[in-house]
Amino acid sequence: MLVDDEGQRYQLLQPGLLKLFASYQSAYPEDYEIRVLLPDGYEDTRSTVEPIANHTDEEGDTESFRNMQESEHDVLIQLVHDTNVDTPALMVSRRIAMVESSVDPIDATALHHCHEQKLEPQGNR
Repeated sequence: MLVDDEGQRYQLLQPGLLKLFASYQSAYPEDYEIRVLLPDGYEDTRSTVEPIANHTDEEGDTESFRNMQESEHDVLIQLVHDTNVDTPALMVSRRIAMVESSVDPIDATALHHCHEQKLEPQGNR
């Protein structure tokens, strides 16, 4: 994700990221959805264990995203209602930082992204 050019990011980095997510999810299938959200709430990358309809890729106006943005902590755990599967879900979010590569790394400002996982409550599988 250290590539500023959107085309290069999707062609070069996203396939490897999706493969990493799928590998993790094969070991931990209860983490049924893993996403990377951009600072404005746009869902940049999404991986699911099984095919799940995605009702929106714009999360910027959701309460859970606002909670992540306003949190002083890099990790946030929330109980949410996942509208994609119409069930409660435990959402674990972790802020990740991307350094803009066009700027000198000494003076670079981190661009914050959010990575989140949704865990299916026990008994719903």
